[in-house]
Amino acid sequence: SGSLFLQNPAVKIGDSKSEFSPYRVLSSNQSYTYRLEIPLTQYRIERIEEARRGDIQLRLDIDTSVALYNKPLRLTIQIGEPISEGFVTGFKRARCSLNFAIPQSHWIDKVLPGLGYGKTRIIEIPLPEKAFPEIFPQALDELSHAQRYFNEGDYDKTVAHCRNAIEPVKKELEKFREQIASDTGYEWVKTLAEETFNWLDKLYKKTR
Repeated sequence: SGSLFLQNPAVKIGDSKSEFSPYRVLSSNQSYTYRLEIPLTQYRIERIEEARRGDIQLRLDIDTSVALYNKPLRLTIQIGEPISEGFVTGFKRARCSLNFAIPQSHWIDKVLPGLGYGKTRIIEIPLPEKAFPEIFPQALDELSHAQRYFNEGDYDKTVAHCRNAIEPVKKELEKFREQIASDTGYEWVKTLAEETFNWLDKLYKKTR
């Protein structure tokens, strides 16, 4: 197993997926390639970006367990064929750390785009708090939950909380008709709320 850490400052990124992959080594000349996979969620990438200063300095801690065998014995079973078999005589645990760096240019130009990071765009719009004083705080709270679950990679809950944020606005829109200054503004808010809700509703149903 392995654990990946960001250095300077020290931040744990994550652990490798649990996987039991035994290799039998009969000679000191043998070599094996072992693959460690450490999932990178949106939240973990954000943590790396917050702490990163230029190149990424990383440390990989590796923990292995070794079973010791005695020399194979030749056994003969009743139906005839001799076989060679060894027996476990004990276990040893080995640990090591590997330090390595990812150049800033490679991380930004190659790694981040491959992970889908940075493909979002933020559009700022005025917050209609005065038009929806009763439901606005609840909607903001739902969006905060949605953002947290999105960063953690839980997209089912992300969609559900976005849907919960839009639904009260859609239901109460007629009640606040007089507080929206123009017909154009009202139609814009109405269309935006309905289309957003319908899109989230379809997406939510697909994730169930």
